[in-house]
Amino acid sequence: MVTNPNIGLPPTRRRGARSRAPFGVGSLRLPGSAVVREQGSRRRRRARLQLPQPPRLELPARMRFSAFGRFYLVVAAVVAVTLLYLVQAAGATQSSYEIGRLHDQQQSLLAEQQNLRYQEASLKSPAQIEAEAAQANLTRPQPYRYVQYQDSGVSLDAAPPAAPDQSPLWARALAAIGRGVTGGQDALAAGR
Repeated sequence: MVTNPNIGLPPTRRRGARSRAPFGVGSLRLPGSAVVREQGSRRRRRARLQLPQPPRLELPARMRFSAFGRFYLVVAAVVAVTLLYLVQAAGATQSSYEIGRLHDQQQSLLAEQQNLRYQEASLKSPAQIEAEAAQANLTRPQPYRYVQYQDSGVSLDAAPPAAPDQSPLWARALAAIGRGVTGGQDALAAGR
């Protein structure tokens, strides 16, 4: 049975608001611990109030992580992230070394190319060509000369030459004997 007449009535002042005391009574205050004790009991009552919670998945005891299991899981994740970082750092370092080596190789090849160009230019110089020709016993060719025109004595306007003698051999032999005796020309040859 409730005997308190104030139960169910609204409060006369709001929580946290200061009440105005009558004149001359304002110096009288309650100790701070009383207010704290009173508020603490309210908080405890609110904490005990059971509100509906969302459903939770209940795992068997053997599948639940203990405090050490969670700690080991966090440590394993940190170690995995650290190893991943170290692998990437090692790959980047190796790539930078490879880039440096290739840069040095390129510089040496450019220097060698310049040296070969200098050697090529020196081998093509006129003095070098003269020296090598002298070692091989080579001489310079004589400069070109133009031959003066000389008449060949052949007249292209003259009649064609006579055909060779087609007479029998015995007739030619007699004519030759007769020419030797008389000192003249053969009648057949003179007619032609």
